[in-house]
Amino acid sequence: TFVMRIDAAAKRLQLVAIETNPVVQESLERTIWLPDGLEITQAPARLTVLPTGELPPASILLEAPVFQRLFRVTTSPSGIVHLHEEPST
Repeated sequence: TFVMRIDAAAKRLQLVAIETNPVVQESLERTIWLPDGLEITQAPARLTVLPTGELPPASILLEAPVFQRLFRVTTSPSGIVHLHEEPST
């Protein structure tokens, strides 16, 4: 099981492995820092990815204000991830 922690203020995504046998242990696998000019404007605090590849339906909004572009990342329970550019306002 993996958990992706989303820290919008720090512009950081962290992938953490969760081992539950025999006790719950966490190990940081990877940290991804968003580049300058890209912001997380809407996201859950965390997404849990099960060993089967399943994950909860979620919507993450990424914004590049300098370029006036907005992107939505959506997930489905089957593990499919979509990236869609939203119309600019």
